[in-house]
Amino acid sequence: MQEHERGGGSSPVLSLGSRGERNNDNLWSQSVADEAHHVDQNTRNPSRKACSRSSGTNNESLVGLVASGKQVRWRRSLSTRGRVSIPAAVYVDYRPQQQGPQRRQKPAIPKDPFSRLLQECGQSSPCTLLGVFSNFCDPGQIVKIGEGTYGEAFIAGGCVCKIVPIDGDLRVNGELQKRSTELLEEVVLSRTLNCLRRHESGINNATTTFVETKDLRVCQGRYDPSLIRAWEAWDEKNGSENDHPQQFREKQCYVVFVLEHGGTDLESFVLLDFNEARSLVVQVTAALAVAEAEYEFEHRDLHWGNILLSRKEVATLQLILEGKSMLVKTNGLLVSIVDFTLSRMKAGDTILYLDLSSDPELFKGERGNKQTETYRKMRVVTDDHWKGSFLHSSRPTADQETYPSNIVPP
Repeated sequence: MQEHERGGGSSPVLSLGSRGERNNDNLWSQSVADEAHHVDQNTRNPSRKACSRSSGTNNESLVGLVASGKQVRWRRSLSTRGRVSIPAAVYVDYRPQQQGPQRRQKPAIPKDPFSRLLQECGQSSPCTLLGVFSNFCDPGQIVKIGEGTYGEAFIAGGCVCKIVPIDGDLRVNGELQKRSTELLEEVVLSRTLNCLRRHESGINNATTTFVETKDLRVCQGRYDPSLIRAWEAWDEKNGSENDHPQQFREKQCYVVFVLEHGGTDLESFVLLDFNEARSLVVQVTAALAVAEAEYEFEHRDLHWGNILLSRKEVATLQLILEGKSMLVKTNGLLVSIVDFTLSRMKAGDTILYLDLSSDPELFKGERGNKQTETYRKMRVVTDDHWKGSFLHSSRPTADQETYPSNIVPP
């Protein structure tokens, strides 16, 4: 514990310390401070930089996660067969009820999954892809930044727009298109995780580490020429593994996820030092703890392609865990967790999950591959019952005396 002078007095603030000091305190306690012992950040010395770097950082200080420049290609997406259907009304809003004029009763929930999806997105009918993108930037400024088996990702202004085709008979990149029911659940899950971003009075759990879903739209029609140009530019530079989107016809429908721009994926990001690596681990761990406490949340696909990083001059990150406010020292690094397709959570009385037992091919990947080996370990822990919450895989209790041979207890 080190004391830092703030304003007219001193307050104990847990310091990250140097690499040589870390044996004296555990990773968590060095990086997380109780907000009750931390003065208002507005009193911070304005001349003090949240993230100071020497421009002459040598290569020996870099903590790289890509060995010898070799790119590891992760399986970009998984089968979504078996996802359990839920009503759209399961979205839980924890904001306190405000006193005001009595509102009309909400319309009944449609039985048709596509209509329920439209209702959850606040629409009565689909819009066009161009109509969505035009809300964020000039169409000529659209840039593709990535792709997956089930969709494409584009930059529009300061947001990332992920386009997922749904309900069509045309195979997409060799796979069946997702159904409205599956996307309805992913929409509900994304919006529910947004609730964790609140830091209002009376909130028990809060974190901003899960990527913010800014908007959700149901669209229909062909890809706009501006999107085609962006797709082809990316293909020429990177070599796309996806089918050309010009194959989609007038009746093709999509769901567009408009997300905050979380930065660069961990696979491509180079950490500058040990403190950045430690901050990364603590931010991810803290966010999962918050979501676990609030929703019994399990990500279930947290490979380094689903962790995004950016550098910003933000010294600390606030979170609330089981009613206790804490501050995480960032070392100028902010983490965003993305892609909740495989995630499991309990929203109200309803459990959202993907039944991976319906996709046995998932567990037949090559031996020695970290991602496929992890899926096999998950199946051992869950015993192929994916609806349940298996917190003991990361937080064992005293009465759990044995573990699967491939799970190492902390």
